[in-house]
Amino acid sequence: MTVNSYSEFHNQNRSFARSVINMACSSASAIYLYDQSQSQPITILYQTGFTDRSINCFKREAYKYEPALTQMTPQNRRVTVNSSVAKANVRRDASTSYWALFANDGFRETLTSVERLSKNLSLVIGTALLERDVVKNRHLQTNQVLNIFDRWFDVATDFIIEDSVRRSFEGFAPTSNEDQFNHCLKKLTSRETQVLNLLTAGKINKQISHMLSISQYTVDNHLRNIYRKLGVRRRIELISKLNGMN
Repeated sequence: MTVNSYSEFHNQNRSFARSVINMACSSASAIYLYDQSQSQPITILYQTGFTDRSINCFKREAYKYEPALTQMTPQNRRVTVNSSVAKANVRRDASTSYWALFANDGFRETLTSVERLSKNLSLVIGTALLERDVVKNRHLQTNQVLNIFDRWFDVATDFIIEDSVRRSFEGFAPTSNEDQFNHCLKKLTSRETQVLNLLTAGKINKQISHMLSISQYTVDNHLRNIYRKLGVRRRIELISKLNGMN
């Protein structure tokens, strides 16, 4: 499954979140990035069912005690933890602090899966059962949603990596002056390219205006934009650069 835009990514996240909630019999679900190299390491990619207070509490402090994150080690590629307020009260471990923060928000049980993308960056999917949806003997149906988690991880990981690479190399400047100039030429609009071609053919502004059926004022504006994009100040400097390339 290929996702090519942020809107498609949002729609896929919404679809996966609904499937998780239905299959797990949960109340809320979310996917987020955890970047250990940042002072504010949590970036929510999508969530549904959680209150703003819960999200803000998690991003500010509770993530430090999230059971799955605390169990993640450099040797692990994937960790999945099912935790509940009842288990935390018995164990009295790091999850006790986690549940102390969320118990008043009606959290009763969570299922969280962490997948490591790099040394510092992990992708996290979680779902929670809230008090409002608890019926007698009801628990999260963990086994039923693990396959959905796998598919959700696959789609999200591919999009995050491909989008990051695209944005990292967007506007990448070649090292040689000639390559850099060629790179700048590609930034010209189709009309600016037409003006530039006529200019290099020896046409003056009045002739360019007549041949393209535009005003001389418009020609001047195009030339100013061309000079700016190509890093030159005058016509003679532009022609000199173009002749040097040829």
